[in-house]
Amino acid sequence: MDVTPQPTDTYRDTFLKFLAEGMTHEEALAQFDYEKFSRAALAEMLSNEAVCVRDENWRTAWVTNDSRKLPALFALLLLAQRQQADTQDFERQAVPLMLAGWTSETPGVYRNNSTDPYRQCPVMSLYWRAPSKRPGKPGRRYLSTNQAFNAMKKAQA
Repeated sequence: MDVTPQPTDTYRDTFLKFLAEGMTHEEALAQFDYEKFSRAALAEMLSNEAVCVRDENWRTAWVTNDSRKLPALFALLLLAQRQQADTQDFERQAVPLMLAGWTSETPGVYRNNSTDPYRQCPVMSLYWRAPSKRPGKPGRRYLSTNQAFNAMKKAQA
């Protein structure tokens, strides 16, 4: 059996070390050359070194195809990309909405405050309420950050 560390193992071990030190997935990915990391993730998938498994709650996860069952590079890459998208959406749309007096609400499906990153509410899925036009009444509710942002821009024009 070949015990030589593979490049994918080096990427994974380093990425997991960064996470253990307190970095987010987004910050950990920034430490790598994005093109090389994504090529390694794709190579891992194409070589069947990563497999999709289900846990006891029927949730799927991409893990290594060995006894360790560590997260696949592909799964780490997806979480980092989701965090990047959330950061961009937050800065680009959610902050202006908050500054304009809009309030956000978490949709019911995400209200369990899970620590599982796949079960946390993305910024674009938040519900938003416009500032109330009449005292004592809630403002109009919008079902996504993008919808609320577009309504705010339209109202300001």
